[in-house]
Amino acid sequence: MPNRWFAILALTLICTLPFEFTKEARAIGAKQGAATVSGRVTIKGEPAKGVKVFLQPQQTMDSGNNGTTPSAKTNENGYFRITGLPAGRYAPISLTPGYIMPKGGTDYLMARGAAFDIAEGEVIENLDIELIPGSVITGCVTDSNGRPLVEEQVHLWWFDKNGTTLEFSTRVLNKMLTTDDRGVYRIFGLSEGRYILSAGGYSKGDDGYVPKTYHPDVTDKSQAKVVEVGAGQEVTGIDISVAEVAKTYSISGRVVNADDGQPVGGAKVELGLLSPDGNDIGREGFSKGHSNSNGAFQLSNVPPGKYVAYAKVDFESDKASNLYSEPVICEVTNSNVRGIEIKLSKGGSIEGVVVIEDPIDPAMSEKTGKITCLFYSVEGLCCTNIEPLL
Repeated sequence: MPNRWFAILALTLICTLPFEFTKEARAIGAKQGAATVSGRVTIKGEPAKGVKVFLQPQQTMDSGNNGTTPSAKTNENGYFRITGLPAGRYAPISLTPGYIMPKGGTDYLMARGAAFDIAEGEVIENLDIELIPGSVITGCVTDSNGRPLVEEQVHLWWFDKNGTTLEFSTRVLNKMLTTDDRGVYRIFGLSEGRYILSAGGYSKGDDGYVPKTYHPDVTDKSQAKVVEVGAGQEVTGIDISVAEVAKTYSISGRVVNADDGQPVGGAKVELGLLSPDGNDIGREGFSKGHSNSNGAFQLSNVPPGKYVAYAKVDFESDKASNLYSEPVICEVTNSNVRGIEIKLSKGGSIEGVVVIEDPIDPAMSEKTGKITCLFYSVEGLCCTNIEPLL
C-alpha cells in the first residue's frame, strides 16, 4: 500500500497564531503607522450606521502587530476612518449580519472586498463599500424515522475555484449551523457558490455511532448533492435525513518502544479512517486516547470500518520529542479488536536557516519573529511550506 499518508504523519512541525476579527485595532504594543483609509458604507444606496469595517492585513508587517486588525465603526452618515496604518496590503471586511461585500477576487465564504496596497503615510479616501444581501441555505435535519433532530450540528463545505471542498466553522456560523426545536437550520450571509452540507458523525455513547450523513441522505461525501446558490438567493428544502445509528466497538492494545519493547506511557493514540483506495486518512469523529503506565490503551465507540492507529508523544515545553510511530492497520467488523501493538521509534531531525528574500518591507529582514515551517516527506520527494508569522 502506498505510504505517502503515513510519511506525512511522520514529520510535521507547525506553530500557529490564531486570528480573530473582533480584536480591537490598537492593542497595547501594536505597530503604528502613518497611513489613513476612509470611506462610506451603504446598503441599497442609504448610509449604513454603526457598521464595523475591518482592514485585514494580507501579510503580517511586524512582530509587534499582535494579530490585531485595524477597524472603525461608521457614523450616522455611514462614514468611517481608520488611521495609524502601517504600509502594506489590506482587504476590507464588514461583518454585518445578513449582508456581504461583493467578491474581490478572493475565495472566502463571506466575501471580502478587493485587496489594496497602501504606502507609508499615504491617505486613501472614498474607499466606499456597498453591502449587498447575502444568500441563504435552509433545511431540516431528521433521524431515520423522520423525527426532527434538535440542537444538531450541521457542517458546511464550500467549493473553491479549483473544485476543492473547504469546511467552514466560525463563531459567526456556529449558531446558524445548529438546528432549532423543529430540527431547522438557516445559514444566511453566504456568497454565491456551490456547497454541500452534512450532519451526524458523532458518538451517542452506549447507543452507538451516528454516521456522518450528507444532503440528502448519503454517507459517502462523493455522492453528496451539491447545492447551487446564486447571489442573494434563498435556497430552501436542503434537508438531511441522518443515517441509522451504527453499533460501535473498541480497539485496544499497547504502545511500546521499538528498540527494547518496553511500554511507553502517556503516548497519544489516535485513530484514522482509511479511505477505500488506502491513501487517505480521515480523523474526525473517531476515538483518541492515551496509553497508561503499562503502555495499554483502549479506543471506544468505533464503528465498523478499516482504520490506522498511530501514536505520538506530545511536545514538551523545553524540548521536542523525537519519537514517532508507523501507523498500524486494523479493521473493525462485528467485534472488538484487541492486541494492537504500536511501536514508537526514534526519528531524525532537520536543521536549517529560513531566509526571507526580497521582502516588501526592507525593514522586515531585520526583524525576528515566529516562522511556520511545514515539512512533508513522501516517496522521493521532500518539500517545505514556510509562512512567516511575525
